[in-house]
Amino acid sequence: MNKKLAIFAAVLLVIGIIGTTWSGILVMPSLINFGLEKEAELNKENKLYQEKVNIDKLDIAVDNINVMIRKSSNEDVRVTTRGNNEFYKYSVTLQDKTLVVKGERKSENKIKKIRSFDHLLNTSINSMFSRDYREIRIYVPNNVDINASSISSYLFISDDVDSNNITYKTSSGGFSRAITENKVNRLENLNLISNSNLHLSTKSILGVKNVNIESESLDISSENGDVFINNIEEYIPENVNIKEKIGRNSNYESEFYLYSDMPIAKFLDIEVPNSKVRLDIPVNKYKFNCDIKSKEAIEEFNNDEEYDNDSYDYEHSEEHSNKYRNTREIKGLLNKNLSNLEKEYTIKINSNSLEL
Repeated sequence: MNKKLAIFAAVLLVIGIIGTTWSGILVMPSLINFGLEKEAELNKENKLYQEKVNIDKLDIAVDNINVMIRKSSNEDVRVTTRGNNEFYKYSVTLQDKTLVVKGERKSENKIKKIRSFDHLLNTSINSMFSRDYREIRIYVPNNVDINASSISSYLFISDDVDSNNITYKTSSGGFSRAITENKVNRLENLNLISNSNLHLSTKSILGVKNVNIESESLDISSENGDVFINNIEEYIPENVNIKEKIGRNSNYESEFYLYSDMPIAKFLDIEVPNSKVRLDIPVNKYKFNCDIKSKEAIEEFNNDEEYDNDSYDYEHSEEHSNKYRNTREIKGLLNKNLSNLEKEYTIKINSNSLEL
């Protein structure tokens, strides 16, 4: 009897496996098609606003929605959305000559509730093919000032957009300004304020006269292909002012890291008395005149992988000794061999610690 039951159970198991496999084969093309349709739907631009209006300013406030600002192909101001916007709402209004654009998550009572098992199943399948990504695109025909704020969003400004002033405040978002070989837009003021770490490419600040940055920590670095513009020194900012923003991690030493194949600014002022500065700049190519103060002794960058900065061998080797040992202040030229160069770049730093 037990043998017959075992055989019967095995037969049912085989039938179940075959049925499941066959059902999967039948369902798979439908799932693939659904995924492709969903991808096309997410990539589609949906019009929020389109009017022929005269504006001179954008006022943007968003929550977890990336923002792209581009040049309009005609005289219309156009605003579109892309991505997964099921739980988000938007508004676009014109106030005098300011276009106000807002985007935020819907309140919980406005989010659809699960009504049945079929609804749950459809929602689950829909979620499988939905990316948690959304974007507002704003197309402007003329020169506009930009004032934007976000909780966690990325602000991207295309190289064909003309502005005089850009201000971006964010809790934990990012910023990028496109620069191409044929187009470096001039900008009077760029103000960036972040409650957390801010990462910038050096090319994002090219062509800007005055750059003001306030953040909890900072990473400015040259990326591959950044230095491709003829006479790039002409686009180096006049002034870059960097200040620390005391935030949730204020009990720890924040780090301001600047790595660049060219000078960051004609006058670079870093005022971060509670933070560490790591400055990696081409001192053998450009003439830097410095006024640097550090509460702790200044350290020298170790570019030799054979040694560790904390190792005894590194500390006591003649070849790799720290030339700034016991130094807390540097005034004058970083490289006196370049004193005959006409063009000079000024660096002023006040930090808790410094690696140079």
